Amino acid sequence: GPLQLKQWMCPAPNGCYILNPASGKIWLASHQKKQGEVFSSDWTGGAAAMCSDRCGLCEDGSGGCFVMSGNANLFHVTAENPRGEKWSSGWWNELSGFGDMCWDGKDGCFVVSGAKKLWHVTPNKKNGDFWSQGNWGGVHLGDMASLVSNPSDSPHLEHGWIEIVNKTNDTWRCTFFAADEDTCELPVREIVSEPGKVVLQDFPDCAWFWFRDEKDEKTIQRSFVVAGQRINLIDSSCGGSLTREGIDASPFPGYTLEFIDSELYAKAMSNSLGQINGAAVAQAEGPDSASREIWLGCEHLGKVPWD
Repeated sequence: GPLQLKQWMCPAPNGCYILNPASGKIWLASHQKKQGEVFSSDWTGGAAAMCSDRCGLCEDGSGGCFVMSGNANLFHVTAENPRGEKWSSGWWNELSGFGDMCWDGKDGCFVVSGAKKLWHVTPNKKNGDFWSQGNWGGVHLGDMASLVSNPSDSPHLEHGWIEIVNKTNDTWRCTFFAADEDTCELPVREIVSEPGKVVLQDFPDCAWFWFRDEKDEKTIQRSFVVAGQRINLIDSSCGGSLTREGIDASPFPGYTLEFIDSELYAKAMSNSLGQINGAAVAQAEGPDSASREIWLGCEHLGKVPWD
């Protein structure tokens, strides 16, 4: 491709995604493969491979990314679907490349279209919700960025991750609340989990996890979770799903926990000491190192009728 052609970059699990307009390939560079590996290809072609404003890339906050293809189509790309799910089209034309794009901090992205209009694109509005126009004619590549609170102003912003593996055939609502607050009101993160795996990046060291039915939002199970764990969502379709004690947990909808990154888990637990709401969480340790560590979580659910 042409020399000095700007490439697009955004965060990825343990590394970054890089979109090369000239080759049309998205690369994934990580701690394990610092030279990178091809994640997916055929994102550009023809005239779109000769300039940077005919494609785009930004993170999705959950380990994947949003991609603007060389055909002016917006895709949501995940580890399970590197080719992406097409959300919408027509974001620019041959006379005007699109402006820029960035993550919205939740589950969508902002896009400045070829018509210099600002749109908010979400799973519920994949064609975008129009915000404004007239002020975005000067927006160029790299001018947009996600608005994230300063870590010093937000004790819940961390750099850990937690993995959710939905082993069922249904969708479930997964809601996470800050573990250092007295009540569970505003969630730190919330997703609708579809069958498959997703990694939530920028996860706090610890959180209250509510596992709920997506249809009626009934809470089925909840507990204290820590960065570095895997949450396995299971139900009667997942025979043989065992707890750490070897008990078959699959006849009922719920989840089991695994420890898949012991170093991150230990660091998260160490960081959480003194920050977790002391009235809500207590730690019990045995007299020697061979004893099992137990964390007991208690949540205030409101007054009972006879209080």
